[in-house]
Amino acid sequence: MKASKKVLTLFLAAAMVVSAFAGCSKGNDESSSTANESSQSSQAGDSSTEPAGNTGEVTTLDYYISTTAVSGPVTGWLGDYLKENGLALNIIAGSEEKMQAYLAGGDLPDLMSFNTWDSVTKAIAGKMLVNLDEHLDKLPNVTANVPEAIEYTRDNRSNGTGNLYVIPSSIGDSYFPVDTGVYSINVRWDIYEKIGCPKAETLEDLIPIFKQMQEAYPETEDGTKTYAMNLFSSWDGTTKMAAVNNVITTLGYMESFYQYFADLNLETGEINSIFDDDSTYLRALKFFYQLNQEGLLDPDAITQTYEAAKAKVDSGAYVAIGYAGYKDGFNTPEHVDADEPVGYMPIIFDEYKACVIGDATVGSTRNQLGISAVSSKVDACLQYINLTADYDALLTLNNGPQGELWDINDEGEVYATEKYWDCYNSNGGKLTLSNGEELHPGFTYEYVIANTQAHPTYNVPIGIGNWPDVIEGTQKNKLTEAWSDDNDGYMFPIQKMEAEGRVYKRPLAHTLMETTPDDIALLQQAIAQIVIQNSWKMAYAKDEAEFNSLWDDMKTQAEALDVQEVIDWATDSWNKGMEIAKQYVE
Repeated sequence: MKASKKVLTLFLAAAMVVSAFAGCSKGNDESSSTANESSQSSQAGDSSTEPAGNTGEVTTLDYYISTTAVSGPVTGWLGDYLKENGLALNIIAGSEEKMQAYLAGGDLPDLMSFNTWDSVTKAIAGKMLVNLDEHLDKLPNVTANVPEAIEYTRDNRSNGTGNLYVIPSSIGDSYFPVDTGVYSINVRWDIYEKIGCPKAETLEDLIPIFKQMQEAYPETEDGTKTYAMNLFSSWDGTTKMAAVNNVITTLGYMESFYQYFADLNLETGEINSIFDDDSTYLRALKFFYQLNQEGLLDPDAITQTYEAAKAKVDSGAYVAIGYAGYKDGFNTPEHVDADEPVGYMPIIFDEYKACVIGDATVGSTRNQLGISAVSSKVDACLQYINLTADYDALLTLNNGPQGELWDINDEGEVYATEKYWDCYNSNGGKLTLSNGEELHPGFTYEYVIANTQAHPTYNVPIGIGNWPDVIEGTQKNKLTEAWSDDNDGYMFPIQKMEAEGRVYKRPLAHTLMETTPDDIALLQQAIAQIVIQNSWKMAYAKDEAEFNSLWDDMKTQAEALDVQEVIDWATDSWNKGMEIAKQYVE
């Protein structure tokens, strides 16, 4: 957002629970909840515009949420907080069948959280939604805090009317507090240390390092043979070999843009065919081929599922992991804080550039909030939407009641309370509020502003899990200290990467590309089947002659199917998206 441009990710705020709150378990430290708005607003400054006061009456709204599977009334502390604001929510779990039935019948629940822009378009065309432009006086927080998203939605998501029918959700900046997650190559740092922490300049320089690590740790404690890189085929789908993201996203190229058979360099903006002999796509296939020649590529990769690869990651059976290599299953507290710490940490080779999730300046691509045209409770719906665009209310909605997990000190700074730390360090990590209520996982909501967005008064992300003291207290351990000793004393990898200019966020154009036309989509899928099949064969080719033959065959078939038509469409659509984005970002 232009007004406050520094902090994403499309995090969901939890309703009956501190959902992103890892304060109750060391695995995931982001929080999400609610509480006493009046107590926090007294110290919060001028970050929000006050809505009309509560008259004491409570209005119950039927709220359809496309991304939740749980129906029923919101109760507990969140229910109490909503009642303080004159609101009660009855959740209707979402499904594709339900959405289609609503759109066919035209009788929508009071409040809607859509899952696709296509559904929004159909609802607008069917005159099923309230024109919010006629009620902006009831949405002061929305108009003040997310003006770019409003403008974008009118211009591009109004079915040509130029009116505002929905408010996007999860608006805000992406934020990486520790590292770039799966947009990196993480190595078993304990094994890497044993071979002397050798440095690498290029991607290919990693191969002999991985080989040394494999030789130092040929099998796990249960006898499973070790390999490098957690490749699998179950995410390939109909348009791409997903495993290529292992390379693409660590060399500064756009994640999955190669589904259009093109490399997109985020540093230079250049777009080139993957069939060029110097393409990054071909480089990725050569990397896999070389890994296999060294006995480092898992022979199961071509057939295994994500779940099978994840189980191997969780057991530490890969000496290195990349895209989709979620390391929390192995980086347990017992491992990372052992006397001799064990776990995965990123290896920052010289040409490493991370392509990461971009800022959601105009909101998420789903969960748009709209009000039914037949609702008799429009004012209450407006009040709820406005509440979720209130920075001060969001501190509660994301972190629980003020004075429980968090508070504001005499210097006007937010901080995690002793209760937070007691919870974080307690056996089982269960959180119990002062009234005796234990917070359990419950309904999931979408709020207008993401909990990774910086609060304008406190200059920290809204979600407690991303506050500096919480990050240090929950993420620093003996493993990160070992990593730090070999990386210029930086506490966490993200600090080193940002200082060295290695982080590249996806531009807003990523979400502004046109819907792929049917003819292009059919062509794309036909070519992709050839590309996916030959790409995997190239990874496991017996020698260079077979590798090159498969490459030539792939190029010939793709060109015969007029692959350039797909590349040209994608390039044009991307450039149009970049032009549109200029209207909404600095």
